[in-house]
Amino acid sequence: MDIDRHENGADGFKSIEELNHGDWFKRTLAQKTAGGGQQLFYMKDDSQSVQQNIGWLPGVDIKAHVNNYVVVAPSANHEKRYVWLNHEPIVKANVELIKAINKHTASNNYHPSSYKSGDGSATSELFEKIVNGLGVTGGRNNALASFIGGLLFRGVNAKEAYQLALTANQNTDEPLPDNEVNRTFESMLKKELRRREAE
Repeated sequence: MDIDRHENGADGFKSIEELNHGDWFKRTLAQKTAGGGQQLFYMKDDSQSVQQNIGWLPGVDIKAHVNNYVVVAPSANHEKRYVWLNHEPIVKANVELIKAINKHTASNNYHPSSYKSGDGSATSELFEKIVNGLGVTGGRNNALASFIGGLLFRGVNAKEAYQLALTANQNTDEPLPDNEVNRTFESMLKKELRRREAE
C-alpha cells in the first residue's frame, strides 16, 4: 500500500484517517519513501485475490500487479533516501481491508489473455504506457516527455493529454513528483505549439 501527499491536494494519510477503520491496518513492515510518503507491506492467502488499484483512495495506491517491484531502503531518489520505519514481519492483510480494496476495483472479473500482437506501433506503445507506467527510475523523465509529445503530435487536446500523463505517472512504480510532471508537460506543450506554428 503506497500512501502519499500530492500537490494536487490528495492526502493519503487523511484518506485513511477518514475511513475510520484503524483496525484494518495491522502493524506490519513499513518504510518512508523518498518523496515523504509511506509504504505498508502486506501478504495475502493464495485463496484471496487483490487487484492493483491506483487511486483506491485519494493519495492511496494498491500496488498488487504481478509485474510490480518496490524500491526499498536504503535506496535513494534525487538524494532523498527510503528509510525503514520498523522491522516488523510482513503480516497478512485484514480480510475487511481486502474486501474494501476489491469493492472499489473494476466490478467484472474478466482477465484478457496473454496474446500479444507482435511488433507494436508508436501509437500502441502510447496506449500501453498509460497502463504500464513510465518505466524504471532514471528514464522516467524522458519517457514522460516522449509520451506527452506523442499525444500532442497526434492531436490529443492539452487537457486530455495532461490527464493521461498523470495516469501514466500514477501507474509507474516510483511516480515522478507532480511538479516534475507539470514542468515536463509545459515544456512539451510549448515545443508542440512551436512545431505547429512552423508548419
